Amino acid sequence: MRLKVLKMSWSEYEKWSFNIIKDVLAHLQFLLYCVLLGLNNKALEIGSGTGLQSCFISYFGIEVISIDRDAKVAKIASKVSRYYNSKDLSFVVADARYLPFREKTFALSFSQGLLEHLNNETIVEIVSEAKNAVKGKMLFSVPSNNFPDQDFGNERLLYPREWKTILAKFSVRASYYWFDFQSFKNSIGKGKIPKPWHAQIDISTKRSGVNR
Repeated sequence: MRLKVLKMSWSEYEKWSFNIIKDVLAHLQFLLYCVLLGLNNKALEIGSGTGLQSCFISYFGIEVISIDRDAKVAKIASKVSRYYNSKDLSFVVADARYLPFREKTFALSFSQGLLEHLNNETIVEIVSEAKNAVKGKMLFSVPSNNFPDQDFGNERLLYPREWKTILAKFSVRASYYWFDFQSFKNSIGKGKIPKPWHAQIDISTKRSGVNR
């Protein structure tokens, strides 16, 4: 699938929120699951973004390494993390397709708002590479088909079942958030029935009967 080519980089994106409470509430289900799986271990974030989610996870005693291939983004995230007094958190400039880590270094990898910007081939490459570095779960959060806008401009707003098809070679589960604060807040304010704006993709790195 061909995606819209955008000249703007993430470091120039103007809709970022640097409010950690707002960011955490928007993805509370996803982040708490990350915390549960990462306790007393090391976690890898793929795509630093604002760095707020890694900050939150680091508060629970989890060592987090966050990567982004854009050095400007990593610099912004590092500055934000210092402002919010993150714990054991570091930022590394790296391409998710070529991770500079030993095999099974991390108990968990997580990413929010990354895969929907990529084509199928790149998505599979990133997940395959992460699978080598992770000995537990890989968790991804993406905007779903219910999401109201393409904020950056090239988002693929897909059903969970479509993500399962793209990632069929892996042991994957994909489902809507069961609690989606953003959708709930927006819908109640407009008198509408909430529909989940986000989906969670859960990939196991353990051996299974799926095709590889």
